[in-house]
Amino acid sequence: MKRNHRNLLIIAGFPILAAAASGAASAATPGCNPNDPSTWGPVTWGAGTTVPSTARIGAGTTIGTNTSIAGYVRVGVCGTIGDNVRLGTKAYLGNGVTISNGAAIGGYTRVGDGSSIGQNLVTGSSANIGNVVTIGAGTGNMTIGSSSWIKDGAVIGDGAKIGPSVVVGAGSTISSGASLSKDSRVGDASIVGSNAIINSYAVVGNNNKLGTMNLGTGSRLGDGTVVGSGTSIAASVASGLNVKFGANAAVGYDAVICDNAQIADSMSIVAHSRFGCY
Repeated sequence: MKRNHRNLLIIAGFPILAAAASGAASAATPGCNPNDPSTWGPVTWGAGTTVPSTARIGAGTTIGTNTSIAGYVRVGVCGTIGDNVRLGTKAYLGNGVTISNGAAIGGYTRVGDGSSIGQNLVTGSSANIGNVVTIGAGTGNMTIGSSSWIKDGAVIGDGAKIGPSVVVGAGSTISSGASLSKDSRVGDASIVGSNAIINSYAVVGNNNKLGTMNLGTGSRLGDGTVVGSGTSIAASVASGLNVKFGANAAVGYDAVICDNAQIADSMSIVAHSRFGCY
């Protein structure tokens, strides 16, 4: 199919084809390279998919069957959009983005260049997913709440639940089944273990490594913290830099853990106490 250059527009710095004939869609045009216009093929979409006149779909993008695209959606070049996907009003997908089957991208949500969205992801409105982010790789079924920000290079595992207004730092990993509640924060280059629970307003610093643990509402972990699996940290705990929590430890409400403290396996720190402070 010959690309219709008369419909070529420039939107947000990349070329966009306003429309193309429908056809079978499986993956982006073979060899499609967002940085090499000579590799861009036509836009295609499968049966049951409609593209409204206000949408702008980049060259070389393929769209599967029975996919719903709302008005004013923008999709960059060399994208792959699967079957039964929903793109909300004014959703924005960058160049080379993959959206797997059954995903639902909320209105006004942005997905950056080179990101990969697993099957059955559901995002709220106005979420911001950065460049080269990976969300789900197997069974899928992740959620990203409204107004959350997943920064560049982050990885979100299958079944993870990200609440509204959450921030996940650049290069961080939220492992499968983990849960981050409203207004929680995870810094850059941190790992949150499988099935870990980060409650509302809790803050995880940079370069942290957390096992399967529970971080209470409003608690804060400083940079360089390591937390063993089975550990529970109650609400309003303030923990300093480079603290090491062993496995199955327990920290009570409003406790203060000072920099470089080491908490042994199965150790308990009582509420309102100070530990490791000299």
